[in-house]
Amino acid sequence: MFKGKRIYYVLGAVLVLLLLNTFMGTRNSSTVEEVLNKGHIKKVQLLYQTEVDQDTLAFYLSVPEEQAVSASKDLAVTDMGYGLLKKNIFGKWVIKQSAEFGSIKAYLADDGFTGEIALLPTMLYGVIGDDHIGSINVTFQDGDKQVLTKATIVDTKPIRLWYAPADERIADREIKLEAAGRDGKAIATKKVSF
Repeated sequence: MFKGKRIYYVLGAVLVLLLLNTFMGTRNSSTVEEVLNKGHIKKVQLLYQTEVDQDTLAFYLSVPEEQAVSASKDLAVTDMGYGLLKKNIFGKWVIKQSAEFGSIKAYLADDGFTGEIALLPTMLYGVIGDDHIGSINVTFQDGDKQVLTKATIVDTKPIRLWYAPADERIADREIKLEAAGRDGKAIATKKVSF
């Protein structure tokens, strides 16, 4: 009878240890920037963060250590990424999802902006290299209806970024990104898809 109870105590102790490891693991930190810096070879510089549903969406640059303190960045060796984070029950930040694309300079084409698709959270995002771009519109066809979303543009240093929340309807669709000048006239258009 006593041996049967002991197995429950052992299993309970193992479960408690697993839960503590999950909530207080190595990816937990007290600030968003700290948790994004863990596991990166390059130094992470937080650009912008905002609330999305009950999570925090953070955009960042990943730069070589020697450029981390400099206001200007060599975009050939600077990456841009995002993280979706939340606070655990202990009040520490944990990463739910993160991703980054390589050299910003390699992605900035002649049209002056990049366009990427993220699944968690579902959104489109990128950087803007052309100072004349004042807005970016995202459109796709959903049956007979054309869906239009105006992207949020964030002026950060040393780059400007943009993002547009979306939903699962963008899967398997061709998406049109249109950059317009501050006067509203189209400057560049590109198409992206999953």
